[in-house]
Amino acid sequence: MERAMMMNKEDKLRQSYHTPFYQRPLTSEFGYKGTTQAAATVLAGVYDTNHHLDPHVRDMLNHLQMPKSIQELGKLLEDYQRYWRKANENISCTPGPLSFSMMKAEASSNVIAQIDCLLIRIPLNSGKNFIDVMIQKKGGIHLPWGA
Repeated sequence: MERAMMMNKEDKLRQSYHTPFYQRPLTSEFGYKGTTQAAATVLAGVYDTNHHLDPHVRDMLNHLQMPKSIQELGKLLEDYQRYWRKANENISCTPGPLSFSMMKAEASSNVIAQIDCLLIRIPLNSGKNFIDVMIQKKGGIHLPWGA
């Protein structure tokens, strides 16, 4: 039984070994973590290679360009962090279990603030109403942050 489970797990772990990014030349250009210069050029939308690539792989690489909304996150992140730095913990509230103190602490970390900023913009970008959207209480008008 144990041997059968191990073989099954091994098959699952190896199911992507035949894909283009596990083959040369992409493996040497992108590595296994996608932290190379080639990965950065794909995200920037300027990836060009002298290697012959399957047309489907080329199309996929073109579609992996980072959306403009993400590229512009730097400005949004600054605004987000500035907002939370000056938020008054004594008079403000959020609809969820997180307090303003927690949100201010999260905004002081660039990594956590980026994640928070992206997550709360999902409803604004998608038009969907999520329960966990942070509401900014301002002058009796409730607006999603950043609207």
